[in-house]
Amino acid sequence: MAQKELCYGIIPLRKSNHAWEVFLVQLHAGHWGFPKGHPDKGESPEETAQRELAEETGFTVERLIRDEPISEHYDYVKDATERHKTVSYFIAEVTGDFVKQKAELADGKWVDLKEAEKLVTFDEAKGLCKELCRII
Repeated sequence: MAQKELCYGIIPLRKSNHAWEVFLVQLHAGHWGFPKGHPDKGESPEETAQRELAEETGFTVERLIRDEPISEHYDYVKDATERHKTVSYFIAEVTGDFVKQKAELADGKWVDLKEAEKLVTFDEAKGLCKELCRII
């Protein structure tokens, strides 16, 4: 039986020239996606997502676009153990300047929604981009 793993993140948005842009992060392995991470003991999902956003990017949440998160699910193997991972993302308008967390990130950048769907690495994240387009 697969070990269950939960993570939380923010899909960071900003308005630019009357259109939404999304901020993507690139891990050192080269994958593009959204800021996310594991909860610390006693943290709520939203607290985890906001902390991870601040740690990885320096951004802060100005306002949630919607209260309910959207999620991706996938399976992988780590240390010879099968894992089922669920990542729930809150969609939020963010403020601040990008300050890269060098330990985890290779890069980060603002892109429009169509570019985000092309740039994200995994199919699950591409699905999130499509869902995001329907929501906002």
